Amino acid sequence: MKQFTGTQKKEHAEIIERMQTAKQTLEEAVEACNEKFDAAYAPIELAINEFNQQLADAYEQVETARAAYLETLEAGTAFIAGVREDAQSYFDDRSEAWQEGEKGEAYQDWINELDDVNLDAPELDQPTELDMPDRPELAMPDFDAIDTFEGIRQGVEE
Repeated sequence: MKQFTGTQKKEHAEIIERMQTAKQTLEEAVEACNEKFDAAYAPIELAINEFNQQLADAYEQVETARAAYLETLEAGTAFIAGVREDAQSYFDDRSEAWQEGEKGEAYQDWINELDDVNLDAPELDQPTELDMPDRPELAMPDFDAIDTFEGIRQGVEE
C-alpha cells in the first residue's frame, strides 16, 4: 500500500483547507446575494399585493354598480313588455280594416320594434390579479470534490 510522505500530507491538508475556505467564502457570498435578492424582492411583493387588493376593491365597486344597473335593466324590460302587451291588445281590438291599413301597419311595425329592444346586461369579467413572480435564490453547488479529495488518504497508510 502507498504512503503519503510528510510533504504530501501537508500539501493535502493545505488543499483541503483552501477548498473549505473557498466553500465558506462562497456560502457567505451566496447568502449575501440571497439577502440582497430578498431586499429587492420585498417592494415588488408589497406592490403586487397592494395592486391586487386595490383591484379587488375596485371590482367590488364595479359589481355594486352593475347590480344597480341590472335592476334598472330588469325594470326597463318589464316596462317594455307591459307596453308591448298593451300595444298588442290595442292592435288586436281594432278592426281588420284598421289593422291592414296604413295606421295599423305602422302600429304593428312599432310593436315589432319593441320586440327588438335589447336590454341585456353586459358581460364583465373580473380582471385577473397579478401573479407573484418567483423569488430568485442562489443555491449552493455540491461540494463532493472536497469529500472525494479528503477520501484520497483513506486508501493510503499513514
